[in-house]
Amino acid sequence: MTDTSIYELLSKYELELLSKSDFRYIQETINEPNIFRILSNTDYEIRHSNFIAWLLDATETHGCGTLFSNDLVSKLARVDNPTAEWKVFREKYNIDLILTSPEETVVVENKTYSKDAPGQLTKYRELVESKREYKKPKFVYLNLKGEAPQDLKEREYWNLCSYSDLLFTLKNLCKEKKGEIDKNNSKTRILVEDYIDAVEVRNLKSGLINEKAKNLLATEPDLFMSIFNKFEAINDFEAINRLSHTQMRALKFIKLSSQFQRGKGFFRQDGLFRGAFNQALQKNNFHIYENKNTTYLGFISKDMLEIIPREKLPIRFSFRFFAEKKFLQFRAGIGPEDLRNSHYRRKLVDNLGQLQRTFGKDAVKARGTIHIGLYAKNIPFNPLSFDENDLENQIEELIKTFIVDDAIFIEDELQKVMLR
Repeated sequence: MTDTSIYELLSKYELELLSKSDFRYIQETINEPNIFRILSNTDYEIRHSNFIAWLLDATETHGCGTLFSNDLVSKLARVDNPTAEWKVFREKYNIDLILTSPEETVVVENKTYSKDAPGQLTKYRELVESKREYKKPKFVYLNLKGEAPQDLKEREYWNLCSYSDLLFTLKNLCKEKKGEIDKNNSKTRILVEDYIDAVEVRNLKSGLINEKAKNLLATEPDLFMSIFNKFEAINDFEAINRLSHTQMRALKFIKLSSQFQRGKGFFRQDGLFRGAFNQALQKNNFHIYENKNTTYLGFISKDMLEIIPREKLPIRFSFRFFAEKKFLQFRAGIGPEDLRNSHYRRKLVDNLGQLQRTFGKDAVKARGTIHIGLYAKNIPFNPLSFDENDLENQIEELIKTFIVDDAIFIEDELQKVMLR
């Protein structure tokens, strides 16, 4: 495919998008030089810990002494003397940050996208408490949203701090002590402001540029779905030489700000939608078949499993997302035969004609032999139309509207065949 024909994949309407004021703002802002965005450093937890440690260490090259640590330590923990000159240790005993002074200790466990592992915080806390060198230890659980640890037993020991709190403190310092910071090292404030901007945009998604992207996506979800699908088909923007680099970066940013996923990656384990679907299905009395398959999400009602044990049940429901056609397919099918499910499976196979007539227009016409389709229903579905902040409620409404009644009907008909 030539560059010209790739460019011509975009319709006139899609190309007009590039002239909208919100798009131009994103294009200009995302292309401003920012060392953290250039290096993609804010995607990695260790990079955040390194930068925070650099600011907290009065002897470091920022040249500002305790200027940053005075306010940051106060924000992180309730210490008696935040103006102390703290010694900063990275990854000592695998702990992200340990700050020590002659009178006090602050221990920081830093999480961006991950959660605390079972027993992790207890191990760190008990280890620090057992060391005489650490005076009056305070424990801080730092994460993007200021959420409590997974470990319920540890919540009473760990102070919570969000990245929003951290950035608020840094913003105030850059504003109120700009002259002092610049006098000590003219590059330091630029680095701190770059860090604030990169974290707001990439990690917290709370900057004005994020709002502009969400506004565009909310206004034209179908249009963006079409554009993203076209770009995915031609290696994600790389071959579109007729679009400028700044336009491509802006479109990439909007895509990252969206819920866009093509079919194969839609139900990936770490995805927002997989979690939302899992929760909505479980709330509506479905059992989830957990596996590493990112193309399908399998499930069955818990009522059915009470009648026929899971290992003997040859059927399951599934979802599959078709990105280009913008629909979610709800399917019911028969799985491969084995010694445990053969009794019920053969009854279903012997009555496929009856089931096809029962399911009517939603019956699967082209059947396999190992995996046998029974029922398929397409539900209009554009991920870009969903609000990330209310995703679980919206998916639960979809399950109740399109799935629950159909699932009950299908299971009733299958039980009539399998149990007679």
